[in-house]
Amino acid sequence: MSSWQELGIDSLKAAKTLHGKRLWRSSASRAYYAAYSAVTAEIVARNPKQSFRHGWRNPAHGELPRYVRERLCHLPPQTRRSINTNLRLLYKLREDADYRPQASVDEQTATMSCRVASAVFRELRVNE
Repeated sequence: MSSWQELGIDSLKAAKTLHGKRLWRSSASRAYYAAYSAVTAEIVARNPKQSFRHGWRNPAHGELPRYVRERLCHLPPQTRRSINTNLRLLYKLREDADYRPQASVDEQTATMSCRVASAVFRELRVNE
């Protein structure tokens, strides 16, 4: 069984591998999931008894920024804001990649997605 942190690391590696194979949409999608998983790992680690809506073991995507604000209080406010800004950007790019075939998801988008996901890892002090 994998942990959320392991899922995040695996997804970031996959995003970078997919980028190298010029699979821009899949790379952007995996980059978002990498950041989502890393943040979820931190929330669960800091709040072991944390429960989520619907009895899930993870937060709904739209609720993740609230959990960052409320549950990651050990991080400076500017770091929490930065993580949330990055999560919102990655989520938008992931929606374009996965649900909007007309949206342009090119090399620049995939590169930015990988860099932003890596930034979230750095902010959380997670080794890629």
